[in-house]
Amino acid sequence: MSYFKSRPTGGLAVLALVFLTSSVARAADSITQQWLVPMGSYPIGTPSLGADGTVFVGLPYGLVALNPDGSQKWSRGYGAGSIQVGSAVPLGDGGVVYVPTDGRITRLDAAGELVWQVTVGYGTSHAIALAKDGTIYHGNRDGKIYATNPDDSPKWDFTTGAEIYGGPTIGKDGTIYCGSSDNKLYALNPNGTKKWDLDLGSMLKMPPAIGENGNLYLVGEDGKLNAVSPGGTKLWDYPGLAWPPHTVQPVVGSDGSVYYSSGDRLYAINPNGTLRWDVNFGGGSIVLLQDGSLYVIDPQRIHHLEANGTERRFYRNDGGLAWPLVTGDGSIYVGHTDNSFAKLNGGLAPAAGGWPMLQYEATRTGRVPQAPAVDLFLPVNSSTYVSGHVVPMRARVLNLQTVDRVDFYRGASLLVSDTVAPYEATWASTGTAAQAFSAIAYSGSLSITSAVASINLLSARPNTLPTAQIVSPTNNTSRLAGGELQVSAQANDPDGAVLSVEVFDGNTSVGGAVFPDFNVTINALTPGEHLLKAVATDNFGGKGTSAVVRAYAVLKKWEHMVPNPGFRSPTLGSDGNILVGASEWIYAVNSAGQEAWV
Repeated sequence: MSYFKSRPTGGLAVLALVFLTSSVARAADSITQQWLVPMGSYPIGTPSLGADGTVFVGLPYGLVALNPDGSQKWSRGYGAGSIQVGSAVPLGDGGVVYVPTDGRITRLDAAGELVWQVTVGYGTSHAIALAKDGTIYHGNRDGKIYATNPDDSPKWDFTTGAEIYGGPTIGKDGTIYCGSSDNKLYALNPNGTKKWDLDLGSMLKMPPAIGENGNLYLVGEDGKLNAVSPGGTKLWDYPGLAWPPHTVQPVVGSDGSVYYSSGDRLYAINPNGTLRWDVNFGGGSIVLLQDGSLYVIDPQRIHHLEANGTERRFYRNDGGLAWPLVTGDGSIYVGHTDNSFAKLNGGLAPAAGGWPMLQYEATRTGRVPQAPAVDLFLPVNSSTYVSGHVVPMRARVLNLQTVDRVDFYRGASLLVSDTVAPYEATWASTGTAAQAFSAIAYSGSLSITSAVASINLLSARPNTLPTAQIVSPTNNTSRLAGGELQVSAQANDPDGAVLSVEVFDGNTSVGGAVFPDFNVTINALTPGEHLLKAVATDNFGGKGTSAVVRAYAVLKKWEHMVPNPGFRSPTLGSDGNILVGASEWIYAVNSAGQEAWV
């Protein structure tokens, strides 16, 4: 049966037919096929797994979400461009999906609806990484590493010396690591400043993997596996084969062992950089498993190897295999090059430690779990207050599931203990001497201390009102009616702290937010003009109001899906039809949104 069509039509189409058979692929030993789904196109992306069991599969021109039983949940065309072969689709909190295509990042909600799409440079990296705070990090063939906020506003960018193909990963301390075609590995702080760079002598076209000790492992175009310390020192390298070019991210065991493909060989390397074993196949994706064995993909097989490199079993599909997803229940999801997608029963979950698969985990965030920390975010270090005013203290405990209490200190003096989040305290200031504050979190026998925040105290004087500014949306922004609009504000207080911001639409409050993130989401936008303003309140009760920003909610008249439209804007023809270029086709859509001709 063939699912090819003479030309693409309307939108992304996926056949929701499930075969409970193994007629296409033969299983060996206990790797059995549970179902097979015709996709209508080759699944070129590396699948991702949502918290609810949804499997996300990247096709050349669209993303498909499958239920655990193989039935289609939804599908969505990219609108423009395609994902690269093997590219992973990372998943954020709440089922949010981020899709990297040629020069674009697209955010979809859990139902597959478009939230936003931004154009960045002209070629997005193979992988993108998601920070815990929702920041999206991605590389580009314009040579830049970009940070984008969850609301699609730009955060920062950093310029390297050449194109970026692989993309970034995120370490335990939030450091962003990314290789470039200028042969350098870059380490950046979360604010976009450079910590260090290291020339490794060959183009770096895949994201680095990160071991439990923080060491970085990546392979250059010369086939060498490089080990680099978190501080930017090269520890060792192991020579591999430079041809065919390397295209796979290494995986790392909890003991520091590294597995990688170079040319057509698979290598197992000891933590000190010496060879443990190698075998004469590889070149595809690698997944490290809970018992120390591993799956290795070549063009037609999933090889299941013992920890010593001998083959335990295999799964074969003569038509070819794409990159796999291995889940905690032992399932293997893998695309077939005959335009189908299969669920297999492998019986083994990914390894719990190290860096066991592409972009670390099944959600493909590209970040390792960060170390527990206490963030004393109020008062802000080096800020200024007026003597006699209340100095607020606020702390949050990061990456720790249970917290017994948080103690707040002024110098060595305990001010208060708080056992319930959000953790807060106050100090009624006196005098004009500089003060230092800190917080300590306790969880069982573990104690974690924050950085010290120092403040200056001014002599008593009238309160200076805070200022506020709406930074997103920008003036005259438009959104679809019925959708959502995130309003982001900035606020400042020269003699204290802004504690909260309230957002108004005209004279109606639509929500508030507390320091440090002044973001408010307006749901179910009503059609028409929205006059937005932000009102900031400081620690003395003073208020400051921003300028008004106009936003518009418009009604959608019609929508016509065109697969893979070009980057140029549509053109209005002399007959009134709207002309859109897509792949090798030109579409004419009439004023009613109907296809006139192709």
